[in-house]
Amino acid sequence: MGLATPGVAQREYYNWYFGDGAGFTFLSKPITALPPGSSTLYLDVSCMSDSAGTLQFVAEGRTIYNRNFRVMKGGQLGSPALSGSEVMAVPQPGRPGRYYVFVPRHWFAPTPTVQYIPPNLSYFIVDMRREGGLGEVLPGDSAVTLPLVKTPYNTVGGYVGSDIAAVRHSNGRDVWLVVKNDQQHYLSFLLDARGLHTQPVVTPNPMGRRLDSGPGLKGLLKASVDGRTLAYANFSLLLDGRGSLRMQRMVYLEISRFDAGTGRVSSSYVIGDSLRYRISSSQTYGGTGGLEFSPDGSRLYTDTLRGASVWQYDLTAGTPAAIGASRTVVAPNSKMLSNSASGNNLQLGPDGYVYHVNSSSKSVARFEAPNAKGSNAAYQKDALFFAAGTQSTASLPHALNDLGLRPVVVTGAGSIAVKSVCVGDMTQFASSLSPFLAAASYAWDFGDPASGALNKGVGQAPAHYYALGGTYTVTLTVTATSGQAYTITQQVQALPRPAVDLGQDFTLCYGQNRVLSAPAQPAGTTFRWQDGSTDPQLTVAKAGRYRLTVTNTSGCSATDELLVTQQDCGLIPNIITPNKDDRNEYFVLQGLQAADWNLVIYNRWGRQVYQKASYDNSWNAPNQPDGVYFYLLQNPRTGQQIKGAVEVVH
Repeated sequence: MGLATPGVAQREYYNWYFGDGAGFTFLSKPITALPPGSSTLYLDVSCMSDSAGTLQFVAEGRTIYNRNFRVMKGGQLGSPALSGSEVMAVPQPGRPGRYYVFVPRHWFAPTPTVQYIPPNLSYFIVDMRREGGLGEVLPGDSAVTLPLVKTPYNTVGGYVGSDIAAVRHSNGRDVWLVVKNDQQHYLSFLLDARGLHTQPVVTPNPMGRRLDSGPGLKGLLKASVDGRTLAYANFSLLLDGRGSLRMQRMVYLEISRFDAGTGRVSSSYVIGDSLRYRISSSQTYGGTGGLEFSPDGSRLYTDTLRGASVWQYDLTAGTPAAIGASRTVVAPNSKMLSNSASGNNLQLGPDGYVYHVNSSSKSVARFEAPNAKGSNAAYQKDALFFAAGTQSTASLPHALNDLGLRPVVVTGAGSIAVKSVCVGDMTQFASSLSPFLAAASYAWDFGDPASGALNKGVGQAPAHYYALGGTYTVTLTVTATSGQAYTITQQVQALPRPAVDLGQDFTLCYGQNRVLSAPAQPAGTTFRWQDGSTDPQLTVAKAGRYRLTVTNTSGCSATDELLVTQQDCGLIPNIITPNKDDRNEYFVLQGLQAADWNLVIYNRWGRQVYQKASYDNSWNAPNQPDGVYFYLLQNPRTGQQIKGAVEVVH
């Protein structure tokens, strides 16, 4: 398996048009903007080119346009379906120049102007040999009636409730068209050289649950490049014990194994993630904005309308709960249509990048290392600006799961790209082989047996955390479909961090200070305290949280912090000797902030001889005889009082 070189690649999905005339092409490297196209494309769209990369047509749920953006002969398809104009265009296997365009037509109830239509999957056949190479939609659209399902409300169900996923058959030639109906059953239709097989392979609701997601709402359905995994994204409206809407919704992500030989779905699970959102009564039909696999199938990207950001899940993390816990925000807030149930704003491109658009955007963003973990996926906000006067809406073109690319042939292990990192940081690895190689084709050993099961990895770009500094030998084994295994090793350094320990939290008496010191460090080490100072020591005289970051010559940092509190320690003298020898001359409140206290002094007969608000440590018994005096200290802020006696000896 692997990615073919551009000279022999199938280029059927190399030209993308979408939104209000926006478009770009993969025929050049880097990608370039296309001239403005139609300004009226619906949310869902699918674009077809021939094997050389010449645009053939652009299909949406209502219209098929030829390459000149004129309505193709027979290309007026009629009104869109209630839940959006889902559309998928694919080449017919073994029939060059013929394409199938699939559009579900499903109204839920008849009206005076719309007759009842049972659940069905409509399709149209485009023959590009007609009309001088501009193509024609062959007369007479066809519809496959879907199995009817009785709902818990004694109504008829079975309507398409998802996008259409096009998945390459395991024979490498034919195509499966997979949908999920409103009762959560999977239906797989086979398309081959004879045409569409109208009897679907049905996998009943694998999770056994029904989503209360609102009328007319579709979910997103995507297949991984290798065709082994399906992802379905939607949300469920949360109901109270009486069945009433609680005005909350929960993101729903279902992952399943797909058998590309039989069309059956198995081993389904729901990602253990219970994010909930408050919604208003006008937003009960908001849906999911985007869903896409990384090229090697190890990561899943999703963009929810209320999530306001793109998330990444690590599908190699293990259990559903662990996969849910791996959720990382990998792109900033997105501007989506807040109430739209349609959209495909995440789409894998034939260059191995995952592309992302927002509503009314003048540019396209992308993940430039989508197989990598977390922020290493390298999100670039403005990867390309569209032609002047054009913009995106909320969707990119739908495509066959393998994008029509020829399989890559593995002839060696390639090389390993990795940079030395600091202990505790994520070490990101990447194989130099095609990003489209499936996760199961890679087996990594990170040379760190102390990490247990985490010492193994899969995928084109796994990551590992080293707990101890040192040099590790990483081994990558790549296995071809023939069973031939290729191995390569690479050394990586986990650089040690400096040791930093400021000690335990402590308390200062008012009027005291203490010096905080960094442990001894090698030459070239830098220091930075929380106040921005860069000396290895800091004198502390007041309460607060103190933090020191130490950076060694390798660029690795470590930080420690401690909390300093203050208190009135109350070291009050019991004798003063105001004899002008500059020793013990004054009544000094040691360990107290004197200005916080009011002082009154009485002689032995109870007569007040001194009073001072906000005392300043200045009383030295002027004009008073030797003897014992009594003091009263009061803190007006706290109400605290301190009483005692002091002897005066001149």
